[in-house]
Amino acid sequence: MGFAGIRSFKFAGMALGLGLALALALAACGGAGSSGSSPYGGSSSTTGSSGPTSTPYNSNYGHGGYGTPAPTGTTSSGPAAGVTCASASAIVCTKKVMVNGAQTTVLSTPAGKTIYYFKPDSATTSQCTGGCASAWPPVTASATPGSDGLPGTLTVVSDGNSNQVEYQGHPLYTYTGDQSVSDATGEGIDNGNWQVATPSLTAQSGSSGGNGGGGW
Repeated sequence: MGFAGIRSFKFAGMALGLGLALALALAACGGAGSSGSSPYGGSSSTTGSSGPTSTPYNSNYGHGGYGTPAPTGTTSSGPAAGVTCASASAIVCTKKVMVNGAQTTVLSTPAGKTIYYFKPDSATTSQCTGGCASAWPPVTASATPGSDGLPGTLTVVSDGNSNQVEYQGHPLYTYTGDQSVSDATGEGIDNGNWQVATPSLTAQSGSSGGNGGGGW
């Protein structure tokens, strides 16, 4: 075989080798595509005969599954369980709790917090402000409330606690020590100066409230 023949045979072998390499590369790509692998890791999504799957909506946590459940003992459209309000807009409602060993009807916020009054207060001035009001948050309102179905009179006084609600001339408060609707743990604190407010609370001198009977 001459030099020209050897050269032709050599080029033919190289072409055959390149063809085989290209065929193997194409086969490898086809196998990877059919395995379901993703170039970014994990498996690529496929849709079977039953269709794609999805995470179910959890209605217990608000819209879209992200939210806060309503507090225990309340509903989205009414007062706390055990609390009676004359209307949906009532600021002062009533409930029954144990006070000094007897079941008593007392004033309450719609959320179920027992309402108190402070004996040193007058009809125009609160003696519990600042740090005291942090422990005994005042009941406030942006406008004078109606009667809310109570026998006495509700008013609003602008004092050291902003627009504080009064009943029968007594500025009203809640107590941070009460943790549930049935609590009235503030009764009698400070040598009896803190008292649970009841619907029959006697009008304080200098107030515009009517005459109540009994009281605390």
